[in-house]
Amino acid sequence: MAGIAAEILVYGTAEGGNDDRQQLRNSLAQLGKTASSALQQENWSLLQAKNLIQQNWAAYEALVAAMQQRASVEECYQILPQYL
Repeated sequence: MAGIAAEILVYGTAEGGNDDRQQLRNSLAQLGKTASSALQQENWSLLQAKNLIQQNWAAYEALVAAMQQRASVEECYQILPQYL
């Protein structure tokens, strides 16, 4: 959901994420959630992801820059403590 949230924050809409949404829905269905409950959980998850990115915008931008330079996951992970 973070990727979808980031697209919405940066571009105003999300082009991708359909596979991620479907995986979440499948997981929630396996847990016995109703369609209505699953939709609520999906919306809550998206809101939480958007809030986390907005609250940590500087860290998000630093990670985007590092990923554009093809930094490893470890290198990206090491960026985060600078923003805590």
